[in-house]
Amino acid sequence: MKTNLLTQLFRSRLVLGHMVRAGLIALLALLLVGLPAQAANYILSDSSTNLPPGVTIVSPGHYSGGVLTLGAGDTISLGATKPATLTFPARSPRA
Repeated sequence: MKTNLLTQLFRSRLVLGHMVRAGLIALLALLLVGLPAQAANYILSDSSTNLPPGVTIVSPGHYSGGVLTLGAGDTISLGATKPATLTFPARSPRA
């Protein structure tokens, strides 16, 4: 009887240890998900490979784009070609 009690106690400690470890791993995963994304720095340049999503080079110094969505802290800088023109097509007003 004493052996069964010791065995059960040992098993319950192992299970508890696994549960605590799993809880800590889950907590760390949640903390990582909550971290803010790093801000992007987009550069408008004729040879740029870092244009904002949806923006294309039309000709030297002239760029065109559709809907532009920037995240918090994102920036758009002008490269070597100055001045630069960034054109967005007209949108029809909402009804």
